[in-house]
Amino acid sequence: MNPFQLALNGAPVNATVDADVGVPGYKYNVAYNLNAVPLAPLVNSFAPERKGQIGGTMTAALKVSGAGITGPNIQKNLAGNFDVTSTNLNLSVVDIKNRMLKTIINVVATIPELIKNPAGGALSTLGSLTGLGSGGLTEDLKKSPINTIDVHAVAGSGKVDLKNAVVSSSAFEASAQGNVVLAEVLTNSTLQVPVRISLSQALAKKVNLLPADAPTNAQYAALPDFFTMKGTVGNPKSDIKYSALGGIALKAFGGGSAGNAISSLLGGKKGSGANAPDTNKNENLIKGIGGLLNNQSSGNTNTTSTTNQAPPAEELFKKGLNLFGPKKK
Repeated sequence: MNPFQLALNGAPVNATVDADVGVPGYKYNVAYNLNAVPLAPLVNSFAPERKGQIGGTMTAALKVSGAGITGPNIQKNLAGNFDVTSTNLNLSVVDIKNRMLKTIINVVATIPELIKNPAGGALSTLGSLTGLGSGGLTEDLKKSPINTIDVHAVAGSGKVDLKNAVVSSSAFEASAQGNVVLAEVLTNSTLQVPVRISLSQALAKKVNLLPADAPTNAQYAALPDFFTMKGTVGNPKSDIKYSALGGIALKAFGGGSAGNAISSLLGGKKGSGANAPDTNKNENLIKGIGGLLNNQSSGNTNTTSTTNQAPPAEELFKKGLNLFGPKKK
């Protein structure tokens, strides 16, 4: 079919389809372009259980080729390009169904807990964001629906390369680049997708993570890279880099006396007299944060234990932060 044209909810759609129906599962070469197609009528008609949950428009360009539509055939034969942009979605985080997107939202919601209590189960405590419990940035995310989803990807050789994907709301922006290695059962396809998270300037300031040199005209403040999505498409996992979280914590403390004490003990001036930090009290804290920031190993299990051997860095960091309690305004 060439050309194939129609108006969908008043928006233009153009496509070309070359299909060999004599091959089981069909051999196909398909291209289409959609320009600002309204989404609400489609969702309300074909997914009535989600009526009223999604608005906005979708613009997409797709060009793919393959043979067969089963998992093994897609793994072996799929090739092409995908470019999809959806804007003005007004999609509440409570209504998100995609597991990978839910994983990102869950990590954003738990950033304060992850900083205060690295490896302390913050992600599992708040749980899946579809049920949105409480704590962290949960309430802020509930008030800030997803506005934009923008995805650009290339498929071929048994994988999908995510060239760039951006999810944003007024509260945060998450951008990702990585790959998905296709499996015969598509939900078992493995993920290796680093995700960069930025908070709105207002939200970053609220949780004491706004850099002093942040441009005043920028909408978001970028956090250090600390999150990679792994696992599978059907069961994504959050891989958290705790050494980067140590750096975030130092920024959070940077303007106060706790931050000055940490800075001096990590290699700055040690101070003297009444201003000197309590080295006995902070010894474990500094060993922990120092190890985290240098990405050092938490210990070798083959090394003979001694009374002077430091506990694992993550545990030291977790205990050390408790010395300071909540940051005073």
